Parts: sequence; structure tokens; C-alpha cells
Amino acid sequence: MIDLKSIQLENERVIGLQIKLPFTLMIFVFNTKGFLCSNQINVETLKHNKACICVMSKAATYEECLNSEVKALNASALEKGIEIGMKGKKALMKMYEN
Repeated sequence: MIDLKSIQLENERVIGLQIKLPFTLMIFVFNTKGFLCSNQINVETLKHNKACICVMSKAATYEECLNSEVKALNASALEKGIEIGMKGKKALMKMYEN
């Protein structure tokens, strides 16, 4: 089962994507620059991706994903100033910065 949700963050709109698989729930919150995701995603496999990718410490719901802390990230996210421990909402907003 797949669920899509439009989420307003400050001046930006982001999209929440929830994928329910047998015994697994995957959560993504993304914008045009990258995404936050649940810990089922291995950031190492996406380390050279140009999108900013942040694996969150908790992500059972969209809200939890946005309010939890980044626990892993790729080089593109690091270049934008995103850090381990940063809240998801702040990480998404930093993705828009140059």
C-alpha cells in the first residue's frame, strides 16, 4: 500500500511517501533537492548520488521523520551543511540553501 501526503514546512512544500510492505514500513519525506528516509535505506549504496540523502533515527510516521535526528547522510547532504544529529525539518530546509 502506498500513501502520498503534501506537507507544508515554512515557505516550502514537501511530499511524504509511505510504502507499506509485508512486515516493513518505509517512510520518505522529499523535496526537489533530496530526501529524508527511514533506516531501511543504506546510505552507503547512495553515497555518490547527487541528491541530499538523510537517514533518520526514527521514522514510523511523517511527523516522526521530520522531528527525529539525522543518523546517516551522504556527501551531497554534508556539502549543504547538514550534520548528524540535525532535526529532519532543518535538514530539509538546508537542502534549499546554496
